[in-house]
Amino acid sequence: MTGLPAPIPGPDLVAAWRVFDLVPFDGVPRWAAHWIADGHDGAALTTLAGLSEQDTARVRELLPDAVAECGVPEPTRVEAAGAVFARLALDHVEGRLDRAEVTAWANLVMKLSDYDGEVLGLPLGVLFDFPDLHPYDGYPADRLAEIVREACRKQLDG
Repeated sequence: MTGLPAPIPGPDLVAAWRVFDLVPFDGVPRWAAHWIADGHDGAALTTLAGLSEQDTARVRELLPDAVAECGVPEPTRVEAAGAVFARLALDHVEGRLDRAEVTAWANLVMKLSDYDGEVLGLPLGVLFDFPDLHPYDGYPADRLAEIVREACRKQLDG
């Protein structure tokens, strides 16, 4: 899908991704440099910003301390799911993810949360098992798209 370029994820979103082991480690050094430019500082963060994107083992090692140096506490599973869902919703409304991508990612987060009831209760929780619904199952494609759009709007309003 095309749309706006993805914004640089902040340390809060990266902390949320860490809860579910979803961090794309190859982008982290570049993001760390942006966090420094935004005013964050610390030894782990500075080291992280100077690493090669291919040094994923070292990135993985430094990331928890770097995020903590940004003042971001480790989120709970529900807080992490809310942050990940908010980014999915933003990426959908800004045209970076289509209905199927949002649904697949939301279902992955729900699975990784062990189907926590509070996670399922978040606005994107309505998409639980939604990948199994297809236009050829009697659900009009435009109705499926509207369900995802509405869930994304609610997640962003949340």
